[in-house]
Amino acid sequence: MPGEMLFVRGDCLVDPRLFAALLARTSPYWLPAPRATADPLPAAARLSRAQLDTWATAGLKQWLQHSPVLKPEMLDDYSPAHRGPVPFYLHTITTPEEAEVATRTLIRAAQKCALDLPALLLDPVFENRLVFWLRNTRITPNQVTVFTGFTTRHFLSTETYRLTR
Repeated sequence: MPGEMLFVRGDCLVDPRLFAALLARTSPYWLPAPRATADPLPAAARLSRAQLDTWATAGLKQWLQHSPVLKPEMLDDYSPAHRGPVPFYLHTITTPEEAEVATRTLIRAAQKCALDLPALLLDPVFENRLVFWLRNTRITPNQVTVFTGFTTRHFLSTETYRLTR
């Protein structure tokens, strides 16, 4: 809607599906921050022009009391991109420890729901550890794939592999 604004706190990690749910509502909603702090600032909110004016003139509490709350537990957590249910995430990040938890949350959230048993049980253990280990390097997923391909080709072309077949 023209004149509306999407407000997002800078210290919150919000699941993109929650943003989509906020924007899909016919009237403006707000999403509470996961931890109660002295400041009741929401994690995210879709604000109408009237709510912006209310916030500017009467304060934050006034429009929070008169606006509906988006409750993630009431939403369907099925994700077509992940081929299954994926819990929503919403974190406030103010310390290095919380930043590490948020990093692990993002890595787990990127994992697709597997369709076969080996991929379900084995792949996430190795993939998530490798991604977490490589997260602060300049190595990209494509580089890992190419390296794996070259290593596999080299292994399959060596005499040791040929003698054991």
